[in-house]
Amino acid sequence: LKVVHAVKSNGCGKACEDIAPVWEDLAAAFAESKHYVIGELSCDDLRQNSHKFCEREEISSYPTFLYSDNTGDELQTYDGPTDLESLKKFTLANVGHECSVGSHEGHWCSATQLALIDSFRTMPIEELMDKIESMDNALEAEYDVAEEKVAAAQRSLDAAEASGDSDKIAAAKKAVEDVDAEFDNLLALDQPLVLTWMEDIADEREEE
Repeated sequence: LKVVHAVKSNGCGKACEDIAPVWEDLAAAFAESKHYVIGELSCDDLRQNSHKFCEREEISSYPTFLYSDNTGDELQTYDGPTDLESLKKFTLANVGHECSVGSHEGHWCSATQLALIDSFRTMPIEELMDKIESMDNALEAEYDVAEEKVAAAQRSLDAAEASGDSDKIAAAKKAVEDVDAEFDNLLALDQPLVLTWMEDIADEREEE
């Protein structure tokens, strides 16, 4: 994973001088982690062809801070505070990858996660498909319960409005807002990581 500090050897001036010790401290803070690469390059270093990288990323001011995150390898521009604590906090919160099945799993997954992934690869395919179906059904049941809570809250609101009782109407409206928010939060949740692994491995094994 890359956090790139793009500088220019000539003409960067005080801004690059000021950030240099902070950047060294940031690199030291993540030196023991295999998940982060804190680096820097000079956009006018013709020996490393770094000028081509800088042209591709449309770097026109220095220093420029780039990073990649969970969404993929496309580099994003960081334009927040450049003190050490802010950079560390941002890196920990935004620069990272989840364990996933594929070519990078040995890098991003823990030993426990790798063991679980390996168990999915070696178990009978019928058992794997049963596990996927079971988890899918559990998720679907959770959605059904949430939908029924929304419907029940709406029925209560309809009854309150029919009664004409303002206190009951206000309470019922609040209940509808609460269950709607809960349902929206449920829909916004990512699929469980284990289910994603099992589905990816099922696809992987079908292609064998």
